Amino acid sequence: RRHTRFKCDWSSDVCSSDLAVSKLTSLIDATATEIQVESTAFFAPTGALSVDKELMSYSAISGNTFTGLVRGINGTTATEHLSGALAAFVGNV
Repeated sequence: RRHTRFKCDWSSDVCSSDLAVSKLTSLIDATATEIQVESTAFFAPTGALSVDKELMSYSAISGNTFTGLVRGINGTTATEHLSGALAAFVGNV
């Protein structure tokens, strides 16, 4: 995990990052307000995440859990995400 720039082509929903990335440790449904991941190391204390094609913001980190999620931001749709899906930091909101 390194701190570098996030690259995203929003027109094709293709995003890549070698910034802060971690795997979800359990399935979450479209209404979850918290996401637990393997590690929150290198993530900013607040910001936005990309999981699959959904963008979401978080207001805090507690241990390895992002809390205060606002789901489906910037025109994306809140959806279910499987355990093992990648959560990537995409910036501050």
